Amino acid sequence: MSFAASLAITAFGAFATTLSLLPHDPGLSSVHVRRTADAVIVHAAFANADFLGATAGDRDGDGALDANELANAEPQLRQLARDVFVLQCATGAVGGELLTAVIAENRDVELTLHFPATVDAVELRLPFLTRLAHGHRCYTVLHGDGDSIVVDALLAPAAATFALPASDELP
Repeated sequence: MSFAASLAITAFGAFATTLSLLPHDPGLSSVHVRRTADAVIVHAAFANADFLGATAGDRDGDGALDANELANAEPQLRQLARDVFVLQCATGAVGGELLTAVIAENRDVELTLHFPATVDAVELRLPFLTRLAHGHRCYTVLHGDGDSIVVDALLAPAAATFALPASDELP
C-alpha cells in the first residue's frame, strides 16, 4: 500500500471517529391521538436511539432495543405509560395504560396507550419528552374521522402539552 493511500485511510478513520463523538442529532418523534366514545388512544413512535437514551433496557449493550429487550422491559414500560404519558381531564389526571410496545420495521419503538376518558379530556401531557434531548421535537396530531387532522402541534421537552378540543368541537 502506498504512503498516500495509508495516509488517506488514517485520515478517514480519524474523521469517522470525530463524527461518532459529536452529540446525537435530536430526533423527531410522533404521537397520534384518536378519541372514541369512552377512551383516548395514543400511538407514539420514537427513534430507537432516542427512546433508549430516555429509558433502560439495552441488556446486550448493542446500543439499540430489540423485540426481546422490549418484551423484557414490559413492567417498566407499563409504569412509564402511567407516569409520563398523562391525560388531563376536568376531574383530574389519568395515566396511560400500555396496550402494545413493539419494534417497528424501521427499528422505531412504538407504543400504543389507552386512556379511559370521557368528554372532559382537555390536554395530553407528555412529560416523557423531558427525558429526551433538548432539541427533540414531537409531531403530535389529533385525528378525527378516518385520518383527518383536527389539530396538530410540534411539541418539545420544554413545551410538552397538547391541547385537546372538546368532543363537541370535533368535526
